[in-house]
Amino acid sequence: MGSRARMLVKLCEQECSKFDSIGDQSLPSKTVISTSANEIFSAEQNQDVSNIISNIDTACSSQPSIVTENVISSLNKADPSPILLENNENDSEDETKDFSPDDSGDEYKPEKSVQRNRINSTSSNSSSGSSCSTSSSSSSGTTSSSPSTSITHDSVRNSNFIDTSQDLALPSETAVTKRGKKRVRNESAWIKNVRKRQRNSGEQYVSRTGKTVAAKSIKPPCTEKCRLKCRNKITEEQRQEIFECYWGLGSLQRQRDFLNSCLITLKVPYRRVKEGAAKARNQNCVFNFTVNGETKRTCKTFFLNSLGISERTLRTVIEGKNSSGTGVIPQDKRGKHAHHNQVNPEIMQSVRDHINSVPRIESHYTRANTTREFIDGGLTVKELHRNYVSSRGTMPSATFDTYYRIFNTEFNLSFFVPKKDQCDLCESYKNAVGKDQLKLKEAYEEHLKQKDLSRKEKTKDIELLKEDGNNIVAIYDLQAVMPVPIGNSSAFFYKSKLNCLNFTVTNLKDSVTNCYFWHEGLGNRGAIEIGSCVFKFLKETAERHANSNIIFYSDNCCGQQKNRFLLGMYYYAVETLPINSITHKFLIRGHTQNEGDNAHSLIEKSIKRAKKSGPIYIPYQYVQLIRNTKKTGNAFVVNELNYDDFYDLKKLFEDITLNVNKDLQGNQIKLSEIKSIRFVKNSETYDLKYSYEGEWITVKSKTSTNTRKNRSDNNLNITEIRLRAAYNSKLTISDQKKQDLRTLLEKNIVPRCYSGFYESLF
Repeated sequence: MGSRARMLVKLCEQECSKFDSIGDQSLPSKTVISTSANEIFSAEQNQDVSNIISNIDTACSSQPSIVTENVISSLNKADPSPILLENNENDSEDETKDFSPDDSGDEYKPEKSVQRNRINSTSSNSSSGSSCSTSSSSSSGTTSSSPSTSITHDSVRNSNFIDTSQDLALPSETAVTKRGKKRVRNESAWIKNVRKRQRNSGEQYVSRTGKTVAAKSIKPPCTEKCRLKCRNKITEEQRQEIFECYWGLGSLQRQRDFLNSCLITLKVPYRRVKEGAAKARNQNCVFNFTVNGETKRTCKTFFLNSLGISERTLRTVIEGKNSSGTGVIPQDKRGKHAHHNQVNPEIMQSVRDHINSVPRIESHYTRANTTREFIDGGLTVKELHRNYVSSRGTMPSATFDTYYRIFNTEFNLSFFVPKKDQCDLCESYKNAVGKDQLKLKEAYEEHLKQKDLSRKEKTKDIELLKEDGNNIVAIYDLQAVMPVPIGNSSAFFYKSKLNCLNFTVTNLKDSVTNCYFWHEGLGNRGAIEIGSCVFKFLKETAERHANSNIIFYSDNCCGQQKNRFLLGMYYYAVETLPINSITHKFLIRGHTQNEGDNAHSLIEKSIKRAKKSGPIYIPYQYVQLIRNTKKTGNAFVVNELNYDDFYDLKKLFEDITLNVNKDLQGNQIKLSEIKSIRFVKNSETYDLKYSYEGEWITVKSKTSTNTRKNRSDNNLNITEIRLRAAYNSKLTISDQKKQDLRTLLEKNIVPRCYSGFYESLF
């Protein structure tokens, strides 16, 4: 049974607890409740249990104890296996997938765990581990007519010497646990630790030899002949509470501390020594239980039978108390010895140095909000370890287990870039429970509504292409980074590389994809580069289809396409080129699947096949691969860009003084929330929308200003403004990258025939 089903059972118990004070009501049908529990288990297989919550709420509203009992019983019938955490560790050598495909990589937080609460299907109460306090009104099976009592042991509650290091815990059953970035071993789910937890909690368990050990149970009290008359001091209900309180601690050390607090040792006042007799005892013990703040002495038999323990357990506590000299039970030293085989710190550091030597590549899609780093190529952790051992030579090296542990716990690395179309809001809503989910419900429903509207809008625009010949629909996107040189040799993986960039614009009217290709020595990947590529596409399209209405679709990346510099370029293009209007519609974040992704997928497959036949040394090889990618239909049109092909859109924005501050109503413009924006030729205004179903909001195009310089600029006709080059020379690459590329050339890993290209970068 998975964690989501366990979580719903816990929620069921919490909901039922609200009705404890209502009193007798008509009992719900056991069939209904059992069915709800079975539905939880069935839904767990499909990872969809949100529809069952309402059924549980309905069942819980009648009789909490019956609800809890039947839910647990039905779950046990549906899945008799023990409730364990899933730990699907896989050390496959061929594994190169992202360790957490559903994770955005914001930060690494190891999975928290807390002490597991005992679930008793025959009792509605749960024992307290800290104060060892229960109420007789919630004892098992029957309702006591005696007044409510409380058994409290202050020595256990307030003691500072209680050791909780042996508390073996499961993750919180009410908390929403998300899969960690890296798989780490979950010791609490190990069979031996589950067995230990069950044994310390008095539950039934299977021993190492396969023998089934029965659960602990309370034993009969002392006889009527007991001189202390224990049966008259403590009732059976109180004994049951003491028993459950003791085993509810779930920790051997805490149970010993509990016993220690109940014992008082007395020295024997006198002894009669007989010759040849056995060694006389040195001390006597007084056994006590504290009930309602009153200490009540019991005999040894009553004490042991009430707790369901043996004399051996008691002797261990007495011996430990005597040996310590302070009255404090020493910690159990089993399994607490120091690690004899510790890894040399120098070897540990050599592993870190080796992992740090592997060059990182930046995530194209989520680099603004992720701390995860990515390793280029198809390496695995085992291959990294083999390369590490080889690099150490005759020096001692770490084992794979040590290397793997450091790689997972001290670094946030992955071999593949994360998925682009991952929706944070959808993931948050899916993982939320109860009130948290209700808080997100309104935003989530609006999010799904906008997603559907955006897709319908795109479908409608594509259908209009057949009816209106003046319309053009295009989708653009920047492909993931393509580094050079790259190959299957291990030498490539430990050197920084030159990043190549490919910006694609897919014209759905002509079914043609235009690719604009450059590398980091010629340009960056910001608004200037993206806007320049879009302007070139607009210029080429206007020459073939004059006086057209162009509609763009793209994702919501503010740094690249949803910014004031792109808006300024649109305004300039519609006024200076033979274009009637330009409309840009932004797809909803996390749901930006489009035709441009198909082009990227084909290119990536072509590159993957090419790497099998040999390395890719220079950017031009990518250009050839992209041109030859399409085997049917129109081939990709590749435009190789130089540094002087990029326009200074920041300067253009200053020259045209486009208003991106307030609309005609005086409301602040929120660029990040815009869904659609439209520029029309010869218009003093432009329009925008914050929702696909909303009305257009009109904005005055030009910004009014009183400065002399800007007054002079405003008098300029927009057609008189000329685009300027953003760069006057090639861009410089980092010194580390230069050094690594030189090393590849000097070692002849990159053939010397390509040295001319790389020398031009230095």
